[in-house]
Amino acid sequence: MDFAGVRLRGRVDRVDADAERGRFVVIDYKGSSKDYASGLKEGDEPSVPHHVQGLIYAQALLRTDLGLACAGALYLGYRAQSPKELLAGAYDGAAFDPAGLSSRSSAVAMNFSAYLDAIEALVADRLAALSEGAIPVSPSAPKACEYCPAYDCPGRLA
Repeated sequence: MDFAGVRLRGRVDRVDADAERGRFVVIDYKGSSKDYASGLKEGDEPSVPHHVQGLIYAQALLRTDLGLACAGALYLGYRAQSPKELLAGAYDGAAFDPAGLSSRSSAVAMNFSAYLDAIEALVADRLAALSEGAIPVSPSAPKACEYCPAYDCPGRLA
């Protein structure tokens, strides 16, 4: 199966299907789901969230013969400290109710299938740029630039 022009190799941790309602939810287990929310408020433009694994799995499953709509791509934090920390990621705010187990920052206020398509297009753009050698400076730690050996890097010079 392909996603954004790249062959996928991996396994979904869990898929909960509700054939009666015609939808499914992808669930990926993580030690913590903190900072995994990737919802979208009404009127906002989709952007690539920090964590896309669940969204990729959801889009891939839509291309199978499952015959169900996707209602969410969530990360289950098995070390959650409170009920609202249990689930994070993205879910269709119109079709899925996380029953207090996720914050509203994971709700997507647009057609969820269109959201998945938009994320795939954005990821495809980034992959195309990477394949052309365009690798932007994007340190993941606040002090990473202090220890970087690239002395002419714009991030270090800032």
